[in-house]
Amino acid sequence: MCTCSSEEANCLEGNDLYTNQNQIGEANETDTHFESESYNGDYIIFTDKMKVSDVLFMVLNLYVKYKFSQETVEDLLRMLNLLTKRKPFPESFATFSKKFPDPYNIERNYFCTNCQCGYEKQPCPESTCPVENCGSTAKDFFITIPIEEQIRETFKKYSEEIKDYKEMIGTKKNSRYQLCRPSGFFYYHASQ
Repeated sequence: MCTCSSEEANCLEGNDLYTNQNQIGEANETDTHFESESYNGDYIIFTDKMKVSDVLFMVLNLYVKYKFSQETVEDLLRMLNLLTKRKPFPESFATFSKKFPDPYNIERNYFCTNCQCGYEKQPCPESTCPVENCGSTAKDFFITIPIEEQIRETFKKYSEEIKDYKEMIGTKKNSRYQLCRPSGFFYYHASQ
């Protein structure tokens, strides 16, 4: 049963995988890694060294890159579970998203795509824009990531390199630059 609007249905007409050349590509394109002899009836052999977390990150990459819906991610995870002997993958988007903790307190900032009016919190899908004479229901969001924790992690990650550089600068005599440390951060100060 089709649950799409009449406009979407018109858009989908003729969008069959076997008739739409835009989806299946040009006839002269070939896949050099595809073994057509093993297509019918052979068993699939996956790489042994792939972890569940590796596959989950691949799914996350597809979700972001191709703007998959949450339902599409759930279907993909169910398919992956069918390909394995056990069920190592979550089958709900909520459980899937919990596999990727938010170390940076990422915030979504929602806005009306028609007039760019910002919302204070996540709006309901059917809500209309509060701006007079707008009335749009189209919304989008952008993400803000606090930078302080990222800077802290960068200094932690490169602490050995910073220490080595500090020692290198300290051993050079008559250096024009010296390494200073005000407020807990390293920066370069040109000496005169």
